[in-house]
Amino acid sequence: MQKKKHIVMMTGDSGIAYGKQNVFFEMLRGFSRHWDCVSVICPSNERGEVIKIHDNVYLYPSGYSKKFHLDVFRHKSFILKKVREIHAAHPVDIIAAHVIPPLFANLKAAMTLGQELSIPYCAEIMHIPGYPKANNLMERIERRSLDYFLKRRGNAIDHIRLINHSDTYEYIVKRLGIPSEKILCIPAFYLDFDLFKVDADTKRDPNRFVFCGRLEPNKGLDLLVEAMKIVTAKKPEAAIDVIGDGSLKDWLEMEIETVGMSKNIIVRGWLPTRDDVAKVYQESTAIVMPSYNEGGPRVTLEAMACGAVCISTRVGIMQDIVEDGKNTLFIDWDPVDIAAKMLWVLDQPQDAAEVAEAGRLTVQQFEYDSALRSYADKYYEIS
Repeated sequence: MQKKKHIVMMTGDSGIAYGKQNVFFEMLRGFSRHWDCVSVICPSNERGEVIKIHDNVYLYPSGYSKKFHLDVFRHKSFILKKVREIHAAHPVDIIAAHVIPPLFANLKAAMTLGQELSIPYCAEIMHIPGYPKANNLMERIERRSLDYFLKRRGNAIDHIRLINHSDTYEYIVKRLGIPSEKILCIPAFYLDFDLFKVDADTKRDPNRFVFCGRLEPNKGLDLLVEAMKIVTAKKPEAAIDVIGDGSLKDWLEMEIETVGMSKNIIVRGWLPTRDDVAKVYQESTAIVMPSYNEGGPRVTLEAMACGAVCISTRVGIMQDIVEDGKNTLFIDWDPVDIAAKMLWVLDQPQDAAEVAEAGRLTVQQFEYDSALRSYADKYYEIS
């Protein structure tokens, strides 16, 4: 039996250090079974204490103040100090570093430690900011900084993990010239089919849609509101639940009030449990995701597993696994096109049900345990 190893993960997820049982928390529950120890370097929670979760996962958030973003600018030095301490006490076999432009603290620290301590490392690129379409200046800045960094230093990186092929592989290898032998294509989607499934006891509302995700500029919420205006003009009974929170929540609620659609667009915030989210998927006829750019979106796969039709832009993993009109409905960044696909689902329930079932079968490849085992196996191969 292969000896289990010690992995250090450098994440940009701050929620987990505040006790949130989020997607990263759930991933670590299964991923940690394949390791002797998982040490996670987190952004600041302004306390800095070591937190143990699951059986063998240790979180190391910095304790730096977030005032004036001091924690961000000091994060690389914190990572270097902390990983040196961890390695001295319990030798590290591999480092996984989440790539976050424009400062790249995780990746820069991993590159330094890899050379200094002879530890193999993998840079994890979850998505290309602002690609295929940017929605604001910050996304353009982050994308330019990623381009510049990888063109200048990409050949010196040990390995690069990409979570989809159509978006990121083409961009990183063909546009930026990173050698293909450095690339590991490892999807980051781990679906618990005991939870995300069709429930025969749950009645699906044929007039109800769902959106789920962070309420941020890249999610296409502006397009969603405009599309719903068109849909409800023809189908007043149509409604969409918006699950999530973020910087655009206040804007979204004001916009809904302004256009008089409070009965058609219901902002529900983050729901208390994953079971609650699955229940909404099971009750909805389709999920609508008009994102400008994504690594996933993971939520579309969850909803598809629950038997909802997927209506999505051509972003992230979607082009790798689905075919328009067969197991999903692709949309452009155009409210008229989005509305047309939503109306098709309402008007053609039998055809829509066939698309939904084909989608449900498609996402079975992302079963939680097997997907995480594959992820761990790839890192064992390079450690």
